[in-house]
Amino acid sequence: MAEGAAGAIAPGLERIAAAEARSALTYRDTVAAQRKADAIPIPRLSERAEAAVATLAAAPRRQGPGDAMARRDGGPGTRARAAALL
Repeated sequence: MAEGAAGAIAPGLERIAAAEARSALTYRDTVAAQRKADAIPIPRLSERAEAAVATLAAAPRRQGPGDAMARRDGGPGTRARAAALL
């Protein structure tokens, strides 16, 4: 009886071991690809591009519908006023 159980378990263990080996190989390949990608240097922006980015960052933000909704729904004391109404 024990030999029959062991015989039934063996194919399952072989499938698990094969899947684990494939998973380890895939992981190693992924790590190697990531290391290769990380080794590529990122070029610096030109002075002109840096100036453009700084100008955009310093520019005032346009007001949109979402900003109006935030002003309507938020603000100091909004929760306290809403709680007082309940």
